[in-house]
Amino acid sequence: MLRDRRLLKLISRCAFEALKQAMKQALPRDSTAGATCGAILGIHTAGNLLQWNPHGHGIVSEGLFDRQGKFHHLPDLDAKLVEDLFCEKLLAELLKKKRISPGLVASMSTWRHSGFSVHSKGASADPQDPAFFHMLRYMARPAVALAKMTFDSENEKVIYRANFNAMPGTDRIEVDPLEFVAKVLMHVPDKNMRRVIGYGVYSSRALGERRKQARGEELAVGIGATVSSYEPLTEADEFAKRRRQSRARLIQRVFDILPLTCTRCGTEMRVVSVITETVVIDKILGHIAKKDRAPPEGHPPPDSRIRGVAPGQRRDRYDR
Repeated sequence: MLRDRRLLKLISRCAFEALKQAMKQALPRDSTAGATCGAILGIHTAGNLLQWNPHGHGIVSEGLFDRQGKFHHLPDLDAKLVEDLFCEKLLAELLKKKRISPGLVASMSTWRHSGFSVHSKGASADPQDPAFFHMLRYMARPAVALAKMTFDSENEKVIYRANFNAMPGTDRIEVDPLEFVAKVLMHVPDKNMRRVIGYGVYSSRALGERRKQARGEELAVGIGATVSSYEPLTEADEFAKRRRQSRARLIQRVFDILPLTCTRCGTEMRVVSVITETVVIDKILGHIAKKDRAPPEGHPPPDSRIRGVAPGQRRDRYDR
């Protein structure tokens, strides 16, 4: 998988199939025909000390949805069964793609531990629960945490600390800067690679179909009504309002940071323009370097009362 990162998608796909099969085995057969679960799975490649360790984290529905949309709750799931199914499905896919040999698969079946593991922990699904968003941020986290990294200038070593890792038997690594950069680059995803993927009822296709169905029901309710008298469904209107939240607000909720907030005065900024031309960017940065100073501090926004001042009329200071 290190040489062919396209194989990383097998982790999330096989995990979803293993979860769905384990849930079907735990519920009565008559209620699981054509049923599926929902899962949002994130793919990661870095261990806590930046070693190559492909794995995934995810949020999974506690049960199955049948073809009629009825939910069958499953409060407990056998993690060992999911682990065995996941191992079986992933090895079968790697065999199919000729990435491993049948002999290796036979040898792994005799190991005391297969090398695969599944950890299941229940968590609140309340969108207002801080623990829920902590879990989402953990799924989308980068490979490197700056808080764990320090630089030893005397020995010219990068020190990266983490929890104790039993495999290397240490809680830190001390490497040359170039070696540290190489460790980080190993975990940079390929271009256009999706690290967080929805499956089952949480997939993009399923969400699109439900939205189309909800829109059709709204139109059916409005049959015979004029455009001015037709009112959308309250629930659908609330859903649309939440769905149209700006990307900045979504970044704030997931990463606990608001990118459009001024770090000096705390007011909300707005995007005036986006510069993408390399020549212009180099010219601006060169001018700043030539002056040997930081960019000038911005002024607070002008008072709305002084907008539209007549030409030639003296403008007072913004903070008058």
